[in-house]
Amino acid sequence: SVAAFNSFWLSPWSQDKVEQMYEEVAAENSVDLLPKGKFEGTPDGSSVVFIDDIDGNKLENVFVAQMRPRDSVLPSVMYSKSGDVKELSDGRQVIVMYDGTRHEGVPTRLDYMVTHFEEYEGLIGQREVEKKGRDWEAIPTLDLVGNPNKSAKAELQWRISLVLCIPLLTMLVVPLSAVNPRQGRFAKIGPAILIYLTYFLAISATKSAIEEGTIPAVVGMWPINALLLIVAIGANFTDSVPVRRLKEKFKNKRLA
Repeated sequence: SVAAFNSFWLSPWSQDKVEQMYEEVAAENSVDLLPKGKFEGTPDGSSVVFIDDIDGNKLENVFVAQMRPRDSVLPSVMYSKSGDVKELSDGRQVIVMYDGTRHEGVPTRLDYMVTHFEEYEGLIGQREVEKKGRDWEAIPTLDLVGNPNKSAKAELQWRISLVLCIPLLTMLVVPLSAVNPRQGRFAKIGPAILIYLTYFLAISATKSAIEEGTIPAVVGMWPINALLLIVAIGANFTDSVPVRRLKEKFKNKRLA
């Protein structure tokens, strides 16, 4: 039950949380990463930003120079005592400035303007938004059931195999734990480790093959699990009391 809980729920849930953390870090505003007390260009090179101090999410004494005209918007220089930053869903960086002054245009031209504002929003950059879907490892198990995607089928069989391997390997451990005193305590550790590694390498390779389409999902990992079951049953059978007695009889006949 613990293995099923881990494979079917805990592992996908934790992987999903990890990806959420990566997305949150990637989604941080690029202006938040600008060093305070230093003039720094925005990612698209359209503006220069100076932040005197940062207190949490609040900016203090903000200077923004937009030197590249945008459509009908003239070059401008803005200064405010405070501000903050937000990012739109399409990756555009917007700075919100409070209680400041905006100088727009060229001072020698007639359209030059000086404006005092209480609140002003200005576009200062564009960050490329990476649209990334969830990895299949982070998808809930119920969402994988019935999904026609090859990777979804491979991931579902992988999780089921991780649960099935616990009783199968346990069955195999019982006969391997019986050691002849003459052979030493660790005589069968090597074969046990080899079987363990072979099984996991096999299902790992099969998972990749299912994703690539070289092995049909209908076949999938089931033959590997069936083979492990047969090996476990065979190992337990050869270690059973009747078989031991039969081996002992043959041994006695040879010595006679």
